[in-house]
Amino acid sequence: MGNSIATDILSEASKQVGGGRDIHGDVDNSYAMVAQMWEVYLRHSNFQRHNNPAAGHLSIDAVDVLELMSILKKCRHVYSPAVNRDNFVDDVGYVALAGMIAHAKEPAPQVEEIDTGIRTIASALRPRKPTTND
Repeated sequence: MGNSIATDILSEASKQVGGGRDIHGDVDNSYAMVAQMWEVYLRHSNFQRHNNPAAGHLSIDAVDVLELMSILKKCRHVYSPAVNRDNFVDDVGYVALAGMIAHAKEPAPQVEEIDTGIRTIASALRPRKPTTND
């Protein structure tokens, strides 16, 4: 039974993530805008409420927004009087979208880098010949 609930939650989140663009627009642009809006708000509120001049250096991006939304869903679950399936579905969806955007930001490793990495690992795993110092 436990596996079927987990599978159902993942399946539902997958459907929402895949189909959400029709309803909510482009994921990258939408969450980038949220990040910009939150950044401005947080800078001003930190400065005005806490007299924190360092708040001007605050920077968040779309991945931060999605991770914070995931935390929001976790917090809602903690204080919900009953188990709310939406908290889990939305949480998985936010994490998946954060992974998608974060992955897209990373440049693909070059073949040479992968080849060098494999050779380095293989070299480290080879048994070494004992020396006179051993």
